[in-house]
Amino acid sequence: MSTDAANSSALLRKNTAYIVLAQAARLVVQAFYFFLMARGLGPGQYGAFVAVVAAVAIAYPFVGNGSANLMVKNVARERRLLPESLGNALLMTLASGLLLSVLVVPACLVVLPSVIPLSVVVLVVASDLVVYRFVDVACLAFQSVERLGWTANLNVFASLMRLAGIAAVLLVARPSVAAWSVAYLAASAVCALVAIHCVLTRLARPAFSGLGRIRGELREGFWFSTSLSAQTIYNDVDKTMLARLATLDAAGIYAAAYRLIDIAFLPIRALLAAAYPGFFRHGEGGIAGSLGFTRRLVPKPLMYSTVAAVGMILAAPALQNSRRKLNAERHRKILCSTDVALSQQRPHRLFGGRLSVQRVAR
Repeated sequence: MSTDAANSSALLRKNTAYIVLAQAARLVVQAFYFFLMARGLGPGQYGAFVAVVAAVAIAYPFVGNGSANLMVKNVARERRLLPESLGNALLMTLASGLLLSVLVVPACLVVLPSVIPLSVVVLVVASDLVVYRFVDVACLAFQSVERLGWTANLNVFASLMRLAGIAAVLLVARPSVAAWSVAYLAASAVCALVAIHCVLTRLARPAFSGLGRIRGELREGFWFSTSLSAQTIYNDVDKTMLARLATLDAAGIYAAAYRLIDIAFLPIRALLAAAYPGFFRHGEGGIAGSLGFTRRLVPKPLMYSTVAAVGMILAAPALQNSRRKLNAERHRKILCSTDVALSQQRPHRLFGGRLSVQRVAR
């Protein structure tokens, strides 16, 4: 193995480890975060907040029109394009976020229950469609230069800020969905400021190239947004359909089993994030380069997925303490096979470039 190949493999392993550790830390933080939020707000107000977040999430993938992913593609191939790509991503995020906010607020008022205050809708929309998207841009900027340690740190920091936000609401104010929505926006704002500061001091300052390049990338950027939207629907629509066609009890059992599979898939997801810039770089000369890179990556993830699936199937009988848990076991056995399949999905991450044409928390 050449020195360059060895260095590349070492960097990939290091970046994968960063993301695995960060995701594990976020799971712990989010467990406390959701416990405090559900306990403090109660089922009614918690449900109202989740309903707004879910409605806003439909538009979330289209903020920025894929400009941050285009930044990864361009910078992975040519590092000097970082200032220009960063400037374009920030501008598109701000412009599209404001535009979508104007459209999403009245749409939420139509589809959501009238008991949900307008202020809550506005605050969540501002947080998720405008402010927090700058954190995503910053994370992808570090990802584009394969410094995923910073991407991991920013993601953990964001979870910690939201935990601090709900804790502050419980300590200094009467818990309500309105108070939490204010804290939610404030936490997003702090995260965005810190993330952008890190990018400006550690990477580069943005340079705005004008509208010509942005117009030229609108179509390709739209495919990135569509891909993310399709992935979100693919991940969640089965639970919605099950609740509609079967029972809420069945949907809950299925969702719990699915979450276990999702956690087991975390190392593969981390590897995909670490390898993401590499696919664009190897695919610059055509699909053959991306396929070659894929062949080098696939064996170990496939082996892990197979072992994880078999392990979960064998461990499932330990949960046969009740009929509900038995049903969860059956769902999990069915879903375990998807752990292997998941390691082969998301072709836009595996092939980059022309074939490139992270849900509401439960």
